[in-house]
Amino acid sequence: MKAKVNLELNKLSSKDIIHLQKLFELEDKIFSDNRASYDLIATDEEIVFKIEAKDAVALRACLSAITKTLSIYERTKMKVED
Repeated sequence: MKAKVNLELNKLSSKDIIHLQKLFELEDKIFSDNRASYDLIATDEEIVFKIEAKDAVALRACLSAITKTLSIYERTKMKVED
């Protein structure tokens, strides 16, 4: 099975887009021995993760890595803004 998924983050501030781009530059873009990968595409108000995976396990690993990083960013942002 091959899967292609687009994960869209909408209505972001330009500051969030810049921070997320920098944050995801540090992350690996290939997971599970080349079984999954993603590209990050940013526009003025959104970020799109274009994910491709060769199987469901690899897709889950890729999505988990992305959402975990987003969760950490969101929690850190809340603490800094307080």
